[in-house]
Amino acid sequence: MSRSAEIDPDESPRAAFAYLLRRLRTSGGLTQRDLAHRLGYSESQIGMVEQGRRRPTQHLADLLDTEFGVEDFGQLYVRTTWAGSPEHFRAWLDEEQEATALRSWEPMLVTGLLQTEAYARALFAAEPGITPQEVDERAGMLILLVP
Repeated sequence: MSRSAEIDPDESPRAAFAYLLRRLRTSGGLTQRDLAHRLGYSESQIGMVEQGRRRPTQHLADLLDTEFGVEDFGQLYVRTTWAGSPEHFRAWLDEEQEATALRSWEPMLVTGLLQTEAYARALFAAEPGITPQEVDERAGMLILLVP
């Protein structure tokens, strides 16, 4: 039995989207390939959305609403987007749900051999509301930690 056949629509908005997509596609007598061809998507993209492994896009939701004559996909799409979070952060939130490790890139920090006491002091001093005494304390702790 495929993963998409086992999806519980009450599990999450993404699962509800996947469940509805599979139900409407199969009741319309369409294969994933047929639907993908009609919508201009790849079969694997449709399959991953239908299995709940990929978040749908607004464009796909709009196409599905038109294809099946419903408004459900657009409404479900909004619920899959972490509506309360900034647009640029939503993809991270989606991936975080299944992550085994998290990594981020900090372009304003220099790591490794270029870290010096002066660099650490400059970073600490840029924090709003920090006192010179707190900068000294934090820099002193780093000196103890770095051989």
